[in-house]
Amino acid sequence: MAWIWMVLAAGAVLLWAISLGRILSNSSPSCVPLSPQFMPPLRGDRRSRNVLLVVAHPDDESMFFAPTILFLKSKGHSIHILCMSPGNADGLGNTRKEELYHACETLKIPHEQVKVLDHPKLQDGFHEKWDHGLVAELTMEHVQLWAIDTIVTFDSYGVSGHPNHKDVHHSICKFLHANRQGNVEAWELASLNILRKYSGPVDIWLSSLISFSRSKQSIYTLVNSSPSRSYEAMAAHRSQWVCTIQEEPKPLAIWELGRKRGKTEQSMMLPSAELSASNGGGSTCGLVALPDFLGMKSKYVRMDDVLPPEHEGEDGGVRVRERQSSRRHVFACSVFASLNSVLLGYDVGVISGCILFIQRDLHINEVQQEVLVGCLSFISLLGSLAGGRTSDAVGRKWTIGLAAVVFQASAAVMTLAPSFRVLMVGRLLAGVGIGFGVMIAPVYIAEISPAASRGSFTSFPEIFINLGILLGYISNYAFSGLPDHINWRVMLAIGILPSVSIAFALLVIPESPRWLVMQGRADEARAVLLKVTDTEDEAKERLAEIEAAAAATTVAAGKYGDRNRTVWQELSRPSPVIAWMLVTGVGIQCFQQITGIDALVYYSPTIFRDAGITTERQLLAATVAVGFFKTAFIALAIVLIDRVGRKPLLYVSTVGMTACLAALSAALFLQARGSVSRAAGVGVAILTVCGDVAFFSVGIGPICWVVSSEIFPLRLRSQAAALGAAANRVTSGAVAMSFLSVCRAISVSGAFAAFAAISALSVVFVHRFVPETSGRTLEQIESLFGGGSWSSAMWSSWCTSDE
Repeated sequence: MAWIWMVLAAGAVLLWAISLGRILSNSSPSCVPLSPQFMPPLRGDRRSRNVLLVVAHPDDESMFFAPTILFLKSKGHSIHILCMSPGNADGLGNTRKEELYHACETLKIPHEQVKVLDHPKLQDGFHEKWDHGLVAELTMEHVQLWAIDTIVTFDSYGVSGHPNHKDVHHSICKFLHANRQGNVEAWELASLNILRKYSGPVDIWLSSLISFSRSKQSIYTLVNSSPSRSYEAMAAHRSQWVCTIQEEPKPLAIWELGRKRGKTEQSMMLPSAELSASNGGGSTCGLVALPDFLGMKSKYVRMDDVLPPEHEGEDGGVRVRERQSSRRHVFACSVFASLNSVLLGYDVGVISGCILFIQRDLHINEVQQEVLVGCLSFISLLGSLAGGRTSDAVGRKWTIGLAAVVFQASAAVMTLAPSFRVLMVGRLLAGVGIGFGVMIAPVYIAEISPAASRGSFTSFPEIFINLGILLGYISNYAFSGLPDHINWRVMLAIGILPSVSIAFALLVIPESPRWLVMQGRADEARAVLLKVTDTEDEAKERLAEIEAAAAATTVAAGKYGDRNRTVWQELSRPSPVIAWMLVTGVGIQCFQQITGIDALVYYSPTIFRDAGITTERQLLAATVAVGFFKTAFIALAIVLIDRVGRKPLLYVSTVGMTACLAALSAALFLQARGSVSRAAGVGVAILTVCGDVAFFSVGIGPICWVVSSEIFPLRLRSQAAALGAAANRVTSGAVAMSFLSVCRAISVSGAFAAFAAISALSVVFVHRFVPETSGRTLEQIESLFGGGSWSSAMWSSWCTSDE
């Protein structure tokens, strides 16, 4: 067991060291990717830029912008600094002003290109409110004075959160609105969230990955090769250095160039103390002085490209807060709606370990093991199909609650089961509850989320499935030391806990606005949309689209079938367009499972045993590693799904899974023949299994639920999605119940060779049948299929075109 954790720890340390080495080995400031270039030379005779750095206080230029200044200077651009305040909160305004000039000498900025203002209405302090119009006017004067063509400043959070920094941001926004016809670019230094803030140089790889994934927005990783000069510039601000002892030193931070907003404070590691800076207000604040001038990367947003309409200083800040509030509300709804998915994931993960102990305690045979594991998926078919009609009848919200109640009852029955038969009753109940939950969560989230982030939010159920699997693995490992007649019961009893929290969720989450419109409750739908959209106008627009889609049921009768046909009649005898949707939605659900993911998850201890791991503790520890990879990579999918799109991730996922499954098959074949050592066989098995679940989680795992929940028209969505979920569960059950028998017939390596071949077919399916739906509203997606090439005679034998 220890060697597994040592490998993971060594890998993390190695990645961090490589990343740090990559940063420190750069001979000159550079951008990653190298093309397109950040702030490229201007066209025409004058290729260099006149850049104006607008800051609030002396030391901002060194603390936050030193790497950027050094980079731009290395490219031949001319840097000017406009400091709105001398930082006189502590009575050290003149001192700080002189220190700024000394720092600029280090940064090679002439004194005549530096201006420190001392306006009575622009005084340093946490409680000082600056006039945005005044700051905008002063900026305009210096833009004209120095013939500025580019502005660099803070984002809406101000990097450190200082109110004066935020005021500078809103003032520059006001300036840009007043200068709409001008030729001045503006870039804001975007803040990073706390997770990336403390990830150290390793985050540079994530920044590079995102930069290659963006098509409309460029992200640059600016590597600073002169931290010593940045340190020297900050050291010039001697009045701001205060030594405070900290129990836990902070890690070395890095800088990023990009186009997205967040929050951060950066810092660097010190052996016994942390140096902090007093930023006004007469006291030392929590702002760390070292981070940015010793930082390695900076993220920038092109302000004049993303400036919201009619941004008016503080009012614009209110709109930003409203937008953040609406996103937090959608985020919370998505999390609560996904809690049932934890139950599915936990059951999948925990049964892989439980089965080892149930076999010994209840004395079940191999066939009973397969039935016990696989029946859940078949029974969940019934839950999924019933869930579609139930959600249309009682609503999406209460269907989520019903799923939790059923699963809670099943967990109690399984925990107390004295025999295999009673245990099967509990499994049957669990299947019904999981069928309800796995079908309704993606539909609810898709209907409540904005188009721009629907992919990320609709992926939440898959995240929670992975989280549940990981918790199941951990539970197996944690309780495996108990007696056989107790340990598996405790493992199953833990599954009751997530369903309890769903009762609280029902008090918080609203009903789906699209379901409310279907019930004729437009006023309630409008109230929900006001909570999950950025503005009232956007809420009205979305409501109008939903009402139009609902009203189109009658209009679409000629397009999709007779208006008197029921939903199930329409799905069983579909028009060519609906047929294409069904092939796409149901097909991708089937391919998600028949590529063997559940075989890997359910029977990973068996696979690792064949690879050469012998003890139960080592087997369960190896499955924890699998669960960790599966959960970690789903987070990457959440980041990329709305930025890269659905199809590129599906291509990466299916091709990667094919390669890993083929490699696993080859490794197990050679291990069985004794052609490789035990250590090599174990290593390759763990690597390929972890690789397969990683590729699964970054693509087809979450995306199949996203696609199947967003491609169908409103009147068919819940029951068509239920059909896809049912297909998913059937194929999952078929794989789980037949895996051991197939392995016995053609060997374990043969089984995974078959999975590799099916995975290769999934690449073709994605290319031919799955459209790109990213960035479109649910109502717009329907039109992707309206002119599809499948609207042809090839469906005539199955589809009805005029009934």
